[in-house]
Amino acid sequence: MPLHLLHAIPSIALSDGGPSQAIRNIERALEIHRVKVTTVTTDHDLQRENQGNKVPLGQLIKESAYVYRIYFKKQIHFYKISFPMAFWLWRNIRRYDIVHIHALFSFSSFVAAWIARIKRVPYIIRPLGVLNRYGMLHRRRWIKALSFRWIETPILRNAAAVHFTSKQEALEAAQLIPKIKSRILPLGIDIGLYQKGYSENFLKTYPEARGKKCILFLSRIDPKKGLEILIPAFAAIYPFHKDSLLIIAGDGLRSYVQSLKALAFSLALKNEILWTGFLSGQEKLDALAASHVFVLPSQSENFGIAAVEALASGLPVITGRGVAISEWIVAYRAGYVVEEHTTKDYTQALRKVLIEDTSPMRQAALKLAKEQFSLEKMGSNLLTLYRSILQEK
Repeated sequence: MPLHLLHAIPSIALSDGGPSQAIRNIERALEIHRVKVTTVTTDHDLQRENQGNKVPLGQLIKESAYVYRIYFKKQIHFYKISFPMAFWLWRNIRRYDIVHIHALFSFSSFVAAWIARIKRVPYIIRPLGVLNRYGMLHRRRWIKALSFRWIETPILRNAAAVHFTSKQEALEAAQLIPKIKSRILPLGIDIGLYQKGYSENFLKTYPEARGKKCILFLSRIDPKKGLEILIPAFAAIYPFHKDSLLIIAGDGLRSYVQSLKALAFSLALKNEILWTGFLSGQEKLDALAASHVFVLPSQSENFGIAAVEALASGLPVITGRGVAISEWIVAYRAGYVVEEHTTKDYTQALRKVLIEDTSPMRQAALKLAKEQFSLEKMGSNLLTLYRSILQEK
């Protein structure tokens, strides 16, 4: 019997980073296996990303042969509260075999799990990395502590499965809430898409990158991403590698971005750093194609989708132990994983990758992406999980 799956996520705005890209990839991975998917979400940032074109709210929108979406009006920004979504879930949730919930500490997660339990529909939670020490101690710490005790803990304990994307994420969560039904399924991406970047396109737009060994940071600009470590590390190696250029591609709070630019200026870095702002689509692919190495110095990532995209582009990746896919990078020798989150360690890693022949690492990066992070593999893993849950029902 064909499956009909419901996914619930507070936002799929590309400005929200990795989770928004991941849900799109999950939809496509399941479509490859001819599974019907409906995703419910809010209209957060929808009008801006659609350049003012109106998208109907509360209506089933056919995205492709097997993928449907429903956008609901967001009444309150805090926790992205949408009462129309709650009403719709109450009336329709029993039409689906399984509910796959993406995120915690959000209105959509709470209502989807609560209604699914009342209506006796099995549900899965994907926590998006918030069940680690960094996630619990940063941003609204006290609100999270109260919410976790009274809302998230029951949601997690009653889930048919908790979907972690790496062993590291599962281990960190187990320290906080043991004896939940953990399942580890890495995310996947369209590997072939990342072979379609054209460096020349990027160089035409940014001629200052021509002839340079580009060190690419491409992610949401946020304090946890470690740019305060990366910028001084680049400043330390630049006098010895003046053919290098640091590209910071992303966006964040204006005040924070300005503070990083002030840090760069204080280190005598001006034209040596290229700030492109947010890149997506073909622009992102072209930036990856034009780069020599990808760096993600994040303190904490439950997976690291941006690093996976770089691997699929054939780029060596420099990152730290706080990024969950670091274990695969070490195993495949697809880059460098620093032991400590310090400027010194990132300086050493950058120096190595600028001196060495990176051809073996580039080949290893592609091999890693194809073997571990393809859409086909993710779709197959998800189907196995869904069917095992329905058998236990």
